[in-house]
Amino acid sequence: MSRVRMLSLFVMGCFLSVALAGCGDKKEEPKKEEPKKEEAKKDEAKKDEAKKDEAKPEEAKPVEAKPEEAKPEEAKPEEAKPEEAKPEEAKPEEAKPEEAKPEEAKPEEEKPVVLDEGVVAKVKAIAECTEQDLNSYKCQAIKDSTQALQTDCREKDKAIAMLETLSVLALDADAKLADAATRQLAQLNLSSLFPTLAKEPGLVSKGVADRLLKVLAAPTTAVPSAGSLVAALTKAITLAGQTEELIKVLDGITDKTILRSAYTTIMTYGRMAAWSKIMTMVFGQDPVLRAAGSKAPINMPKWTPEELTTICQWAKDYISDKDIAVATNIADIMVICRLQDDGKYIDLLLEEGKKRADAGEWKRPYTFAFRNICFGGMMGEADKPKPETCQKAYDFLESIANNPKVDNAGRGSALADIYYQRRDEVTLELMKKYENSDIEEIKKAATDAIKSIEANLKK
Repeated sequence: MSRVRMLSLFVMGCFLSVALAGCGDKKEEPKKEEPKKEEAKKDEAKKDEAKKDEAKPEEAKPVEAKPEEAKPEEAKPEEAKPEEAKPEEAKPEEAKPEEAKPEEAKPEEEKPVVLDEGVVAKVKAIAECTEQDLNSYKCQAIKDSTQALQTDCREKDKAIAMLETLSVLALDADAKLADAATRQLAQLNLSSLFPTLAKEPGLVSKGVADRLLKVLAAPTTAVPSAGSLVAALTKAITLAGQTEELIKVLDGITDKTILRSAYTTIMTYGRMAAWSKIMTMVFGQDPVLRAAGSKAPINMPKWTPEELTTICQWAKDYISDKDIAVATNIADIMVICRLQDDGKYIDLLLEEGKKRADAGEWKRPYTFAFRNICFGGMMGEADKPKPETCQKAYDFLESIANNPKVDNAGRGSALADIYYQRRDEVTLELMKKYENSDIEEIKKAATDAIKSIEANLKK
């Protein structure tokens, strides 16, 4: 029994120990769970704070991201600019082909490489002439070529072929052939070639002009007919629209013969493209350039109303110029301006003429302008000034015939200038007043006019 009790007690003791131990665990577990919960709460709080902290940068990120995103957006236009600029830079590169088009068009411009055989044959024949015959104008080949040239120049296609072929041959390595070609170019100056090519814009190509600019700058311009050659080159180059390039070449030339010929011709087909240069020349001190510049507008046909206004207003400021060459050219310009501003420019010219006559300066060539005031067809203009203006001109010329300060030749010429402009019964009666003059020059002018007018009235 005791053993059984002891065993029972032992079992019960173990049971109690286990129970107590279990209870003890249960009592400690809540203690352990509380810190876990607090830690969990803390962890969750930390997580919440972390979330808040994370949320704050995330909210801040958009704020920061905006400038960051703005930077790329700003960078994009900056990057876009070079990208856009590249096409713009590329445009000139693309434009180069456009500028290069003339170079691409060179095959068309260089068609004279297939040279006109007839022109080549004529130039070769001229090249065979001796230097003596060439310089004394005894070269028969030049005479023969000139006759053919006058006919061919009237046909557009032949005129183009001729000019283009000569522009190539004038730069030939064979000095004799090049000289012969430049002599032929000189012959073109007084031919109908340039009026033919002037009828249509663009008939003279830039390629031809470029070659002729080289000819102008070359020593070959020192031929006996240099003036005619330079005039022909100038006309062709300006017809091609290369007036500015022409001026650049002329700026490097000192030969006054070349400069005089070029600048008196530069406005014929270049028109107002050279105007600023012309004004500078006339304003300057070089007498050769001043004379050439003041002559240039006179050689420009059929002025437009705008050209008339510009040139007439400019020219009147030089009407009293002391250089007789400049004054003569300005007088001619005043005549071209005769229909402007109700005859204002003719009034200015007559006033200036009187001053010069009273000062004993009534001399040719200055006086030639006064014979054209009321002469139809001056510079292609058939219109005459109003009768009152013409009568002023006739009265002025009669006053010159009676002015003792003018030499006898000048007095007789003034009377003849009235007849030149007006050949009617009024002039006939005027001339009869002087047919018995004591001054031989006046008497001759009067009697010659009377005979001519009476003969015309009988018809």
